[in-house]
Order: sequence, then structure tokens, then C-alpha cells
Amino acid sequence: MTAIEQRRVTAIHEAGHAVIARRLGVNVAIAALFPPNSMDGGGVEAESQMSKTNGLSTEAVEIDIKVALAGIAAQRRAFPDSVGDKDGEEDWGIIQDGVARIVYIMNGLTLPDDEVAFVLSDEMCDIADRIYKQLTAETDILVTKCWPAIERVAEAIMQYPHTLNQSEIDALMAPSRR
Repeated sequence: MTAIEQRRVTAIHEAGHAVIARRLGVNVAIAALFPPNSMDGGGVEAESQMSKTNGLSTEAVEIDIKVALAGIAAQRRAFPDSVGDKDGEEDWGIIQDGVARIVYIMNGLTLPDDEVAFVLSDEMCDIADRIYKQLTAETDILVTKCWPAIERVAEAIMQYPHTLNQSEIDALMAPSRR
């Protein structure tokens, strides 16, 4: 994959996060690609819904999970062969932590102070798997519904060094007026 193609993949991934975050009512400070020689490809700075509720609201946790899944879902839709084990490592951390958090809340368990300390029984792992699959399906539907906006945002953030702010993302999400 050429450097230009890799930047396009990253742009779609980050646009997925940004658009779905806004669609779910999450504030987004920026969406950007980093300089071409950077070790990281890009990023979206979005307000964590989990932190607003101390991680105690399953609805807030589900929103954060969907925002994390959206980058991977958009990338998989546009470039199915580009999603590898290392893609979205930070996203996977949010997803895994969030799903375990939901299982704990559903079972009335006290959340651990250390996010690494989630311990799930086999039965709880089955519940976590069902939650993950459900949220993945819901996120895939959102990405499909928002696909034209994701493409527009991706194209805009390809214009390095331009960084998109929330109002620019919202304008790009607005339906075309023809």
C-alpha cells in the first residue's frame, strides 16, 4: 500500500469516528491526519461520554464503544483488506473496557478502580460477546447511513495540515442542497 493509500485509509477511519460521534451527540474538538512522517496516522478528539457519568451509565458507555467501533467499521467498509491486528489498538482498548464495564453494571458488580482488573466468568464472557456483536451491528448500520458524510469528512481531513473542528464536521455532515 502506498503512503497516499495509507493516508486515505486513515482518513476514512478517523472520519468514521468523527461523524458517528457527532451523529450520537458527542462533542468533537478536532479530526485530523498527522504529518505524513508521523508514527501515528491521525486522530479524533471526542468528549468521552463514560467520563461524564463516571462510567456508571450503560448508555454512555455504549456511545463511547460505538464511536470507537465506527473508525474500524468505516475502514472495513471502504478498504476491507486493510484492517489488521494492529489497527485501532486504542479503539480496541475502549471497546473491551466498555463491554466489560457494561457486563459489570448489568450484574450489579462494583467497578474496579483499575480498568485492567475486569474479571469475567465464562457466562459473563458470553454476555460480553453478545453485547459486542450487537453494538458492532448497530455501528455498522450507523456507518452505512452516514457513509456520504464520512466520505466528505475523510476528503476534508486529507487536506493536511487542515484540522477539522466540530462546526466544520457538522457542515460536512449536512445533506447536500441541490
